[in-house]
Amino acid sequence: KSTGTGTVLLDKNGIPTYKIENDTSYDYIHFDKKIFLHGFDAVSFGTLALRYENNRYVLKEILKEYNGVVLCDLNLRSPFYNAETVRWAISVCQVLKINEDELNYISESIITPLIKNGKIYKLAAGCTTKI
Repeated sequence: KSTGTGTVLLDKNGIPTYKIENDTSYDYIHFDKKIFLHGFDAVSFGTLALRYENNRYVLKEILKEYNGVVLCDLNLRSPFYNAETVRWAISVCQVLKINEDELNYISESIITPLIKNGKIYKLAAGCTTKI
């Protein structure tokens, strides 16, 4: 299988749209506990890699035993994400790479509903206080 391909198309205003191929090698990440014998400095993932249950399971298994830095490059590409996956990704990472569109999505789809439901009552300078 190929490692993965995507096509980027720009509209007349230079706004990109993405066509991401399915059934590629990164859709089937294999987990072997031997990876912990070698040690590593960080775990990095994006939501695109979480579009299949196998990969979500593998990442969760790795994070159960890993105590280092976890980076998430959100990379929201329709139709391969949902609010639940984004919430989980944000909750497990220490470093979050996002662009302006992804920040808007998080604000509108994740944070605003939590504020309305009283689950977050204070937002200041990127910090949240939960009840």
